[in-house]
Amino acid sequence: MTIRRRLAFLATLFAGLALIAWLFPQGVVALYRRTVAPAPVVAIAGFHEAYAGSEALHGVARARIGGRVTLVAVGEGGVVLTNFGGRAWSRQYTPIRSELYGIASGPGGLVAVGSGGTALLSTDAITWHVEQTGVAGTLTAVAASPDRYVALGAAGLATSTDGRAWTAVELSADVNLNDANLNAVTYEAGRFVAVGEGLSATSSDGVVWTPCLLGNRAVLDAVTYSPTLGFVAGGSNGELLRSSDGCHWRQLTPVPDITIHAVLATTEGIAAAGTGGVLGLAWPGKAWQEWASDAHYDVRALVRTDDRLVAVGTGGVILSSTDGRRWRVERPSIGQPVLDVVYNDGAGFTAVGGGGAILSSIDGQNWIRRTPPTHHGLWAVTRFQGGLAAVGDRGLVLMSRDGVLWSSRFSGTKADLMGVAAYQRQLLAVGRNGTLLTSPDGDLWEARAVSDPLQAGHSTSLALLAVAAARSYAVAVGENGLIAVSRDGVAWRTLPPLTHQDLLAVVTDGDSAVAVGSDGVALRTLDGQTWTREETGTDEKLCGVTLTTAGVVATGSGGTIVASPGPGRWIARQSGTRSTLCAIAQGPGQVVAMAYSGTSAHSEDGGVTWQTVTLPINEGYWLAQADGHVLAAKPAVSQGQISATSGSPIVAMAAPVMGDGYWLLSRDGHVHAIGNVKEYGEARDLLPGQKAVGLTSSPSGLGYRIALSDGTVQCHGDASCDLGPGPGSPTTPVGAPVVAIATSPIGEGYALLHADGSVRTFGTMAHLGDAAAAAVALAIRPAGDGYWVLAADGRVTGFGAAPSFPAGEILPAAGRSNVQNQRPVALASLADGAGVWVALAGGRVVEVRADQQTSNP
Repeated sequence: MTIRRRLAFLATLFAGLALIAWLFPQGVVALYRRTVAPAPVVAIAGFHEAYAGSEALHGVARARIGGRVTLVAVGEGGVVLTNFGGRAWSRQYTPIRSELYGIASGPGGLVAVGSGGTALLSTDAITWHVEQTGVAGTLTAVAASPDRYVALGAAGLATSTDGRAWTAVELSADVNLNDANLNAVTYEAGRFVAVGEGLSATSSDGVVWTPCLLGNRAVLDAVTYSPTLGFVAGGSNGELLRSSDGCHWRQLTPVPDITIHAVLATTEGIAAAGTGGVLGLAWPGKAWQEWASDAHYDVRALVRTDDRLVAVGTGGVILSSTDGRRWRVERPSIGQPVLDVVYNDGAGFTAVGGGGAILSSIDGQNWIRRTPPTHHGLWAVTRFQGGLAAVGDRGLVLMSRDGVLWSSRFSGTKADLMGVAAYQRQLLAVGRNGTLLTSPDGDLWEARAVSDPLQAGHSTSLALLAVAAARSYAVAVGENGLIAVSRDGVAWRTLPPLTHQDLLAVVTDGDSAVAVGSDGVALRTLDGQTWTREETGTDEKLCGVTLTTAGVVATGSGGTIVASPGPGRWIARQSGTRSTLCAIAQGPGQVVAMAYSGTSAHSEDGGVTWQTVTLPINEGYWLAQADGHVLAAKPAVSQGQISATSGSPIVAMAAPVMGDGYWLLSRDGHVHAIGNVKEYGEARDLLPGQKAVGLTSSPSGLGYRIALSDGTVQCHGDASCDLGPGPGSPTTPVGAPVVAIATSPIGEGYALLHADGSVRTFGTMAHLGDAAAAAVALAIRPAGDGYWVLAADGRVTGFGAAPSFPAGEILPAAGRSNVQNQRPVALASLADGAGVWVALAGGRVVEVRADQQTSNP
């Protein structure tokens, strides 16, 4: 080979090698990009955190008005909700802001009773008039015979034949209501039966009463009548008692680990409900059957209609059941009440509340939700050893060094813990059933005895509701005016009660202390031993108290604020809110009070003048990708992900409202539970050609529905599939496959979306229209009064109360194309129902609202 040919060969070889060297990395990069390119987004689930709940509902009653069955629920802030003939619940105007605790239908119409001895009367459940019962204190219950009402509470008992003119009644010359409060009353079998703290009483006419002392000093909060068992009462520590005459009682099997707030006779037994959303059935000789539980709320009252059982509770929740076993949400709990707040140097303000809510704020106005290790309610929080300690339902204890990360501790009790304080390098925790615990570190707890103020040598069964540390003693206060003091936290001495009202909060300043409670009661001491009663000028419940630069400030129901610059002097202040204020704390330069309704009140002059701020609802979302990866937008936090295969990718996602977890659905029907949710089942027995396409949570978050492409729906947990077509829904078959499913937050119903835009509804979900375009996703407004359909071209069509949005608001002209990552794929409602989030395949999320400009995060 000549030199020239050799040179040409080498040049060709080097050129080829250079080309290979250039092409090989490009191919590798292309292959790498194909391998690691993010999978498309296929689903979105909304998340929102409510800082505080709506009004708590304390009572519910049935009446027949205009020939139809009407339900009326009453609660915090004078709220009255009505349900006429099974339709949706609506709010009625009332002329009061006080709490309402009980309601009954009787000879003069509906009567509701509450704080300050006030009664409301209505003949139509719409217009309400204030009547005075003459009782100078809270009335917690009311019942009616065919010709008389009886209302009662810690302050006394009153009767009326028409709901307008009331007469106070003495229980008996032998029994002082200062010694034993009555909490609940019913009328059945020709007699009134009332129950309370170690006491029951009976009357055939509501005027002359026979008292009966309970030997075990049980604290009873509810009573009902069963034709088989007679009268049945329930209360603290899961206590259930039965009696044929309302006077002589014997025990039923207690309900474990709850305080019973409501009992109701059913055809299958005694329905009992209470803390932690527990609903279940009790019957002599049989084990307790728990039907449902949800730590996000407590059930406070039960009622039976012609076709269902109805339960109401905290957060404004209303549940119903046709058989007592499967419960559906008629009105969801929209948040959690804030129950206590504390200021800690370095960490700022920390607030705790229902459903395990933990919030923190540096300035008292902007709050951040922390992820709690529990959903059980938290009642109190305090500073301890440079960190924080919180206590709550079922003996819950949480500890934190910084207010951000929290861990659970075992207290050794299942009683609800209502108060906590640090005293002499130890923690003190108090709660129901006379529970008082001490711990040197929050890990090891020891029970301490608190004697009954009326029975020497016996431990009290009254609830201890708050505890505080003075300079040289600790003080615990509770039901029926209970006060106990201790010099060392170990040995406690109970003082003779000065009041029959419950003491709900206590604060100390040196060796002085102030305790406040029901009906505006306030007690003061300078040494812990001698207490005097002071007039606060209000009969509203006072449930929060703190020490400020200007003296003592107490807060309570109806937005009440009263301040005391010194002993014997109390001055009313204007809070700017009508919601209950139970959480109050002094921080640097300001006092912060947190309301149940999502409002906070602030004062920079020691509690003299106040400004209110409505706390925003922080909301975010989760995005699910086809390969099982999950992306989160704050405040939602990714709880984890899975590795889905290409043969069975993720196709849908669902999450309970305000939940700390979510479910992912694979095409093969498998459901993956991630975070604080349970797996209730998967799609079963899929036929050839069937594919899982949609997943939706039940309103309670305790179940879900799976939609298959042929329209089959499978239900798990508490979700029901035995539902007929919804109001107005066409029954003609749809040829296009199903692409999405959504559950109504209200009632018991759901909707299926077909690929051609057709919508079919089931149960209580009304059909409001079909979309005239190829459709990919469906979302329902939180109020259940409208829905949206997302079209493949980006249009969002609203039906009912849901507003529509043109494609131009979702995909601006510059970006609207057939590019894969611009495809709209999923839809989720905003928390207030004013708009939606639209997820695109590439991971971009567009927020559109009827009242704001489009947001493109």
